[in-house]
Amino acid sequence: MTNLNIYESPIRIDLVFGQNARKESFVVVKNHQRTLLEGTPGECVTKIRRIVHELALTLKNPHIVFYLQTTGDEYPYCDYDIAEMKSRLMMVSVANKCSIEVRTKVNTRF
Repeated sequence: MTNLNIYESPIRIDLVFGQNARKESFVVVKNHQRTLLEGTPGECVTKIRRIVHELALTLKNPHIVFYLQTTGDEYPYCDYDIAEMKSRLMMVSVANKCSIEVRTKVNTRF
């Protein structure tokens, strides 16, 4: 399993959406400011699905809260990526015995 803090309740996981140098969608998955994984939204969903499955096997009914946020630089498909990720994470909760919440966090830059 990754460096995820499983002793907190609920388990908080931040998903930060942005673009990489090639202007492609990019997601950084963090837990307490530690980077767990990074990649395209599709790659991250697959890895998150595996992590949630392992948590459901290890813990009894884990409660996980995903915070979806952007880096502050809006890119053309940002809203689509966030909506798609939200629906995929809710499908993960149906497939596993766990409680998943998905929240959107608004970043403002000054």
